[in-house]
Amino acid sequence: MAEGSVARRVIAPTVATAVVTSGIAIVINLATDWKTNPWAWLAVVVLTAAAAGVALWLNKAQEPPAPTSIERSVTGDVSNSTVITGDGNQVQR
Repeated sequence: MAEGSVARRVIAPTVATAVVTSGIAIVINLATDWKTNPWAWLAVVVLTAAAAGVALWLNKAQEPPAPTSIERSVTGDVSNSTVITGDGNQVQR
């Protein structure tokens, strides 16, 4: 696995999760302390939505890659011969 893909698939989502989670904890603490401050409560809502976005991002990052197709060709006469299949088995034709 290339270094860039490790950072993109593992490190970045992990750091984003930690930052958003810590941010939610801090903002909830402030919002409950400042009870009537609408900006603090708005920040709770925004960071909660950000946490949902990070969760969706993590879910997308865990999807397996699409299968690739492999094309093979044989040249020459293959009648009455042994053919080796893609999984390594020999088949008598």
